[in-house]
Amino acid sequence: MNIQQAKEEIIHTIHAYTAKDEAGSYRIPPLRQRPILLIGPPGVGKTAIVEQAAAECGIGLVAYTITHHTRQSAVGLPVISHKVWQGREYTVTEYTMSEIIGSVYDTMEQTGCREGILFIDEINCVSETLTPTMLQLLQAKRFGEYRVPAGWVIVTAGNPREYNASVHEFDMVTLDRVKKITVEADYDAWLPYACGHDIHGSILFYLDGNRENFYHISGAGENRQFLTARGWEDLSVLIREYEREDIPVMPELVEQYLQCPEIAADYYGWYQLYVRCGEKLCLKALWEEQLAGEERETQKEAIRRSGWEERLCVSRYFAGKLTGMLEESEREEALCRETEGLWQRFLGQISDTDGVPEQLRGWIRQENHALEIKGEQGLVDEAGERRERRALHALRGLYLELAGRQEESKEAWDAHAAAWLQKRREDHRERDQKRQGKLTDTLHELADALGTGTEFVSLLSAMAVNRDCVCFLVRHPCEAFAGYASLLQLDDRRRRLHCVGCGDDDL
Repeated sequence: MNIQQAKEEIIHTIHAYTAKDEAGSYRIPPLRQRPILLIGPPGVGKTAIVEQAAAECGIGLVAYTITHHTRQSAVGLPVISHKVWQGREYTVTEYTMSEIIGSVYDTMEQTGCREGILFIDEINCVSETLTPTMLQLLQAKRFGEYRVPAGWVIVTAGNPREYNASVHEFDMVTLDRVKKITVEADYDAWLPYACGHDIHGSILFYLDGNRENFYHISGAGENRQFLTARGWEDLSVLIREYEREDIPVMPELVEQYLQCPEIAADYYGWYQLYVRCGEKLCLKALWEEQLAGEERETQKEAIRRSGWEERLCVSRYFAGKLTGMLEESEREEALCRETEGLWQRFLGQISDTDGVPEQLRGWIRQENHALEIKGEQGLVDEAGERRERRALHALRGLYLELAGRQEESKEAWDAHAAAWLQKRREDHRERDQKRQGKLTDTLHELADALGTGTEFVSLLSAMAVNRDCVCFLVRHPCEAFAGYASLLQLDDRRRRLHCVGCGDDDL
């Protein structure tokens, strides 16, 4: 199955494994909750979907790449204990709790999540000394003497042998105790993820026309050539930063990420076309509204006369701009909520209202330090850490607002904070109104310039699969988007009719 289907299967499994009866017991007993074994090529997104599944299910996550660990960290350290049997005392070897099991309990304490995912990556690449321990995990849900806590779903991942010479094949006894999911690379399944994670428009422009080059592995040893979803995403991140810093993107940079010289050179040619198209058609000036009147109409007419490659460039360029604009709105919305939540948390933890601003300043410092520790221990993912860090930084603005005031009651401090927080919300709403107008105007102009064919539908599709775009449209309904959305259904019906005409039975 593709990566999106694998993610849905993980979520369904979590729901089934954590479902309880009226007495509060798990309907599927832990003994029958088979660990999930994801097998798929490297860089296809196995780790990412596990993280997404945990976040969407609202449960904890503890992740380990097992090849980075020794037998001691997985099993625990030996200790000597004393036992008395039939009147005689014996010394026996026992083991301390595994670091991995300990991390599960730490996460439960830190997050309050009693249920979660224990994710073990590269499980079929462990050393010979760890192989029995991994088999014990899969077969008995144990590390040494300690069981994985009830409510925690075991998800593991590994690569097929053709991609990694150090892979150990599992025997039938082990495979008969796991829920094996084979994952394959699929550009159509990756595309919604790409549209929601700001993948550079030139990459989507290239892959739309060269889907067979999305994932590629050939050769062996030093002659191995490969392209992965991870490689495309990491290249996208660096290209955006290079462009932001006005650093030229050169072929050598592309080859560092796309380790297949022929395809890297092919993509670089499309990247140059993408850049030239943006310059020729003044796309940046159109987006930033630097052109008006006759100049603007001239550029729209140039788009109408363009070939399909240039029109697709236009579609991908504005899809990136529109989704980026609405993603920024959702970040602001989340920041407002999280800042308000942090203030209430702080207010609930203080009893002495003397010197509240300085107490707030010290509390922010403590929270930043605690967040740093949680990040180092893997108790918060990178995105979550970034969100909380932004909220704490915003709360420092509230400290500056309150500094120097002399109030006597907690209610008075809360009233000043509420006014400051409300002003931030109002500013956010005002920006959202402008975004809503920008979205409406841009859609109408692009429909006029591109028409309502494939290129325009491609832009609508990129927005429709972007979670932040959907959230924005729920909060701020856009009549223009709603009106054009019928084109998505029409395009889907056309593709289905084409498949029927071609004799495709997989509908």
